Amino acid sequence: MAIKYISIPEKKATIAVLHETEWAAVDKIKSVLDGTKSLWFDPTKYRMKSSYKATVICRDGDEYSEERGREEAKKKLMRNYYRSLDKKIDEFIEDINTAMYRVVARCPERKEN
Repeated sequence: MAIKYISIPEKKATIAVLHETEWAAVDKIKSVLDGTKSLWFDPTKYRMKSSYKATVICRDGDEYSEERGREEAKKKLMRNYYRSLDKKIDEFIEDINTAMYRVVARCPERKEN
């Protein structure tokens, strides 16, 4: 996933685009579950958007700088991307907590060996 930039000097705008993000949360979850013996999950449930885009535009009176535009667009883009990633990871954590609660509630007579 590499950020691509589009500069539009006549509009004093810079656009940052991050592609191939659809499975990012799934990949993180899978890396954790690969270390377990039996946990499985539905990867389609945790899919993200396939790409993220952020646009920054200079305010009136500000001088356009392509370098500064790229910096600000990247910040905005990554903030949006990580917000979405965190939301999907939080959904997974909630699902795991629900599953743990159900297992414990259904097995009250577990024996200690």
